[in-house]
Amino acid sequence: MNTFDTHTESIQEKVLSEVPAVSSRAKVILSSLGKYTEVGDDVKLNETVLGDYSYIMERSNVIY
Repeated sequence: MNTFDTHTESIQEKVLSEVPAVSSRAKVILSSLGKYTEVGDDVKLNETVLGDYSYIMERSNVIY
């Protein structure tokens, strides 16, 4: 038995596309998001460029 057998949360496979995946709990202000990008929960982006194939994890803040 490996350690992953006892994991209680389900793991969902994410498929990114050319349209950025932005959490409904994120705030994106005056920013540009590239292709295949993801913005997690409680993220704040302000005047930021997030290039293609980039992601930002939960509870992060980026300015400029």
